[in-house]
Amino acid sequence: MRHLLARADGRGHAVMKAASHRAVPPQRVGALRLAALRWLAGCLGFFAGWAALAQSVTLLLSEPGGIYLEAAQALRQELEVGNGLRIRQQILSERRPGEAEDLVVALGVRAYAAALSEPGGTPVLALLVPRQTYERLLAERGQGGPWRPVGGLYLDQPPARQLQLLQLALPGTRRVGVLVGADSTEQAEALAEAARSARLQLQTQTVSSPGELFTALVVLSGQAQALLLLPDASVVNRGTLQSLLLQTYRERLPVVGYSAALADAGAILGLYATPAQLGREAAQLIRTAFRGGELRLPPARHPETFSLRINRSVARSLGIVLPAEAELTSRLR
Repeated sequence: MRHLLARADGRGHAVMKAASHRAVPPQRVGALRLAALRWLAGCLGFFAGWAALAQSVTLLLSEPGGIYLEAAQALRQELEVGNGLRIRQQILSERRPGEAEDLVVALGVRAYAAALSEPGGTPVLALLVPRQTYERLLAERGQGGPWRPVGGLYLDQPPARQLQLLQLALPGTRRVGVLVGADSTEQAEALAEAARSARLQLQTQTVSSPGELFTALVVLSGQAQALLLLPDASVVNRGTLQSLLLQTYRERLPVVGYSAALADAGAILGLYATPAQLGREAAQLIRTAFRGGELRLPPARHPETFSLRINRSVARSLGIVLPAEAELTSRLR
């Protein structure tokens, strides 16, 4: 912009200089000045129009730090280079709806629920939200909320990949145990379908209350060769995790979890996508969605990226020899 102003000012000086040396009539000088001003106004209008056409993306964080900030930073770093997008970052507690936005990226369950409930039809992309929670909140929104395009990148890994990891790490396993709570009914159904495709037997036990967890584990230890944990807060939480992993260890039942923390706590394996991985993959999704100038959100899906965490200490205690992490990762991909 300074360059444009300098050029316009330079043209004005050139006009005056020519007028002084060539005795240009005053009417001609005025006309040249007017032409220069019109040229500058046209440039300013062009850049104002360009700024108005730039797509606006808001990153709405459920909390100011933690996994939400990590994912947001990775997303911005991936998206801000050469995409012509205007990106701003907001914390949910500071949210002021009503501003012009072309897309809201809701990071976390609370941000996703809030974005769905806002008036208007601004498209929403959910990030760091498990599939079952994503679908439940979307269904609740459909009962009375405004219509808007909605997409997402689920927090959890696809069932087929979870079972493939289990088969690669524990090749003799044919019977897989699952604890099903209030938040994982649909996940268990999808897992059962994937198990049939993989020719595995899925042994399920329903846990309706924390008091039923011990009994369910005892039953599964006699039915299954490994336990696959699902992200269900009614089954796996701070109050149940220690006793759950201790009981599986006593029953010599290897556990495959869905986070690095579970692997560190006592599961032999953890399969998950890091917040940074999810942020970068979401940026690629957004870039594709805006291609052509018009936003086209694809259907919500599981992430393509993933990470592995192996607890070799627990594996050795159970007499299990696991392949190298690099080998497992390569074969999963």
